[in-house]
Amino acid sequence: MIDHTYLRDFGVHHLRVRDPFSLDEFRALLSGGAPFDDVDIPPLKTIIIDLRGVDLSGLTDAEMRRHAMFKSTVDKSITNVNCAYLVDSVEAQAKVRLALVYSALSDVTSEAKTLVSERPDEVESWVSGLMPETPPGLLDQLEALKDGSARKQV
Repeated sequence: MIDHTYLRDFGVHHLRVRDPFSLDEFRALLSGGAPFDDVDIPPLKTIIIDLRGVDLSGLTDAEMRRHAMFKSTVDKSITNVNCAYLVDSVEAQAKVRLALVYSALSDVTSEAKTLVSERPDEVESWVSGLMPETPPGLLDQLEALKDGSARKQV
């Protein structure tokens, strides 16, 4: 399950991923499903994908390669954006980093545009560094979204 919140004050899209989850859900979003077709939400520039609520251990290398190949067919304005991945373990970091290697090899994403971290404060700092001026409170929003408050389900 994927919940979407557009953090208007920060210009950041936040996707909170929870079990049950499959890469098919991401493929559906990347294919133009909500929230990306909502005219009230600006185009993607920066996105935070919060994976703290999902077990990534079941994702296979083959699934991640297929996902990277699929992403290579999607418009670059959707896939080649600044993206921070918030995870809850070293194992999850390794899975996400491996998926990013496949994406880079498929010429889908740039490592310079991604961050993988277990620390919300590091994500906040990275996102803030992308913006000329960031209002305070992003870290508070990330913590509130982890618990499921203030969300719009997609």
